[in-house]
Amino acid sequence: MCAEATKFQRECEASSASGAVRSEEGGMGMLKNEIDWLCRTVGHRKEQAESDNRSIYHDIEPAEGDLESIKGQSMMSKLPPIDPGLEPSALKRPFLASLPSVS
Repeated sequence: MCAEATKFQRECEASSASGAVRSEEGGMGMLKNEIDWLCRTVGHRKEQAESDNRSIYHDIEPAEGDLESIKGQSMMSKLPPIDPGLEPSALKRPFLASLPSVS
């Protein structure tokens, strides 16, 4: 993320230098400062999370390549039929009994 933001900032500086992008005075410098701040903040929080993980959970974080790929599944295709006892008409005091049946 930080690499992409830095690349974007360099592209903006190049466009600004050629006159393609016009900004207020200091606009590109402000963008660079914000990107630098964001990168520092993200880096600090990542270091803190990794430190917490080592000291609290005592887990070693596996490399991304060592993790199994997670495949998405459709959870809606295997739904069991609704129990007839849950239909509004099956209640002693029908709640929303005027609604059409779900089945």
